[in-house]
Amino acid sequence: MKLHCALLSGVLLSFYLAPATADEIRTELDLAEVTVNPRGAQLMRTGEVELPAGAHEVVLDTLPQGIMAASVQVEGVSASDVEIGTVDVSSIALDPEQEATGTRKLVQDELEALARDRARHERVRIDAQFRRATLERLTGGYAAIPFAAGDKPAMSPEQIGNLLLLTNRELSEISSVVLEADQATVQIGKREKVLRRQLQLLASTPNSRTRVAVQVSAATSAKMTLSLKYSVPDAGWRPIYDARLKLPADGKPADLKLVQRALVFQRSGEAWEGVALKLSTATVTGRTASPVLQPVAIGPQPVMSRRAVQTQESFSDAAGSREMQSKTAAGLAAPAPAPVRQRQAEITNAGFHAVYSIAGQTSVPNSGALKSVRIGARTVEPAIRVDTAPHIDPVGYLTGVFKIAGETPLLAGEVSLFRDGVFAGRSRMRQIAPGEEMELGFGRDDLVRVIRREVENTAGSSGIITEQSTLKRLYVTSIENLHTFPVEVHVTDRMPYSTHEEVVVEMLRETTAPSVTDPDNKKGIVVWDVPLKPQAKTEIRFGYTVVHPSQMKLAIPR
Repeated sequence: MKLHCALLSGVLLSFYLAPATADEIRTELDLAEVTVNPRGAQLMRTGEVELPAGAHEVVLDTLPQGIMAASVQVEGVSASDVEIGTVDVSSIALDPEQEATGTRKLVQDELEALARDRARHERVRIDAQFRRATLERLTGGYAAIPFAAGDKPAMSPEQIGNLLLLTNRELSEISSVVLEADQATVQIGKREKVLRRQLQLLASTPNSRTRVAVQVSAATSAKMTLSLKYSVPDAGWRPIYDARLKLPADGKPADLKLVQRALVFQRSGEAWEGVALKLSTATVTGRTASPVLQPVAIGPQPVMSRRAVQTQESFSDAAGSREMQSKTAAGLAAPAPAPVRQRQAEITNAGFHAVYSIAGQTSVPNSGALKSVRIGARTVEPAIRVDTAPHIDPVGYLTGVFKIAGETPLLAGEVSLFRDGVFAGRSRMRQIAPGEEMELGFGRDDLVRVIRREVENTAGSSGIITEQSTLKRLYVTSIENLHTFPVEVHVTDRMPYSTHEEVVVEMLRETTAPSVTDPDNKKGIVVWDVPLKPQAKTEIRFGYTVVHPSQMKLAIPR
């Protein structure tokens, strides 16, 4: 009796403890925040879910395809006792006809309506042309009716006049109908072109969606704020800049405003409408750690016997023949498909990381089109410098030298240059860290006049036992500052350097003392940094000699 009671109690207890079948709660979460990396993006959806007491399965089955399943994270906040269990991510196939809704469906419906209108106007035009042909045939027939001499004509002059008036009125009406039909057809064609372009910009209807099922249990009826985070690969951003330089004027120093923008794109399968957009400089794809090098041995190549060499050669020939036959057959059958190119980010990251929160709500279409957003602006006081290399181009180029303050770096990107409000061109800016010096060129400076002339170019020989040839060249560069403010002129020139012990190259003693020689280990490069006051002039003398044996032929560039 006790055993029966124990068994019955065990069965009842196991039945009581057995989990009930989870109820399915279908819900949708609003897209609230998007963090875009140079390659890829992380999306966060949030929403409130009503939970009855017990175990439930919260299902989200309207998510776009292409979600990286391993990146899915689920979090929840509730004032009641709620527990989140497992999270299942799967892909569900869709009927394209049922999914052709929204903007794409509206565009397709309008295109179909325009096609019907086009056919109707074409029918009107054809009918009008048929009326014209019939009328011309009838009126021509009356005019050509013959009658015998003395017989009365078929129509009196008054009737003929009335017929001509009626014909003219009918032809005029027909022409108006044809003209209206043609004009309507032209307008329909223009609208169809716009709509087809809009269809191209809209992403094609996906054939699948992502389903996320979250197992949730609640002790009592509760409300839970559910957050879903996931990553998508087909999104990214790259920085662009506007550099606006104001030259010194009216006693005010130079001013450089650097406006930082971002070009954002995405093809995630859904439009981002009114989201909180963040831009991160972190690269979340690609290599995450330094590669591990494997040891490489080196030693003498083993000597092979003649037979082994012949055997290896025969195997190589056979393999080569098979490879050639395979390639030939493959070439005759069908060309091999080219590897799919992957989009590479134009931004490099050198260990710096920053997140830019874009002000307000932002929308980014699901078409791959570039969306420009403003990140911010920095204003610095640059040093004004004029660079010139008169050996190649006797022109001064205005350069702004500055340092960036703050804690976040500026990533590499294209920069549009403006000088006193006038567009000066485009350049590319490298990545710079806070406190690092940066230079930007702003084009020709016609108010710094540079003239280079050759004042001596002689060649001669000397020596009795060993005859030596000597080449002497001397140049003078004149620089004049026509600005109303002082500038520093950075002059670069060059002289040949010797790669042979019997060839001696020396700088002339009358050369103006250079500021730097061989900068960055560039042999033969000479640099002068010359400060010039307004309306001031200066000259730089530069020359060298080349001594070598007369029998040695040298090619000395100018």
